[in-house]
Amino acid sequence: WIESSIIPTLNTGRQLIRLDGVVRDITEKKKAEEEILQGSARLKKAQEVAHSGSWDLDFVTAIAIWSDEACRIYGLLPTENKYTYEDWISFVHPGDLEYVLAEIKKSQVALTATSFEHRIIRKDGSIRWIHSECIYQYNAVGKPVGLHGITHDITERKKTEQVRNLQFAIAKLLSQSTNMAAFMPNVLQAICENLNWDLA
Repeated sequence: WIESSIIPTLNTGRQLIRLDGVVRDITEKKKAEEEILQGSARLKKAQEVAHSGSWDLDFVTAIAIWSDEACRIYGLLPTENKYTYEDWISFVHPGDLEYVLAEIKKSQVALTATSFEHRIIRKDGSIRWIHSECIYQYNAVGKPVGLHGITHDITERKKTEQVRNLQFAIAKLLSQSTNMAAFMPNVLQAICENLNWDLA
């Protein structure tokens, strides 16, 4: 790859009298740009396959830039990838909000990385389970300037855990029950507890 520049020299009558040229070999620069593009494409594909997105929050602007997969996990368009902390909090399931805020507060006080699981409610009303991790980013003098985080959709794992827990609870009840009349209310309660349903 070659980059060239031509600089014209004009006389006082504004007529061209000379052209000076500079030619520079930019092959290495182009190779580096291509490697960055390929690495970015591989990262996007890896995040898509793993259902794991990433984001970076800048403390100065208070804006987080979300990866394409992070947007998809939250049911958002990848082209709309700039969100505030308040935007993110609005997705957190009300039943998990107190826990999530407490985890974030602990991280802020100690300036330590944090990792937790919680539910989100997408704009379409569907509920997803998320594993979130984040670490602080610091400037040259050690001041925190942002957060880098990952968001992993663990909904399928949580569904499998719920089924396994329910099966275990029912098997335990079966082994402890002496008759079906006593068994059925306990099974209903176990189902409701394992699926987070209210038993009215």
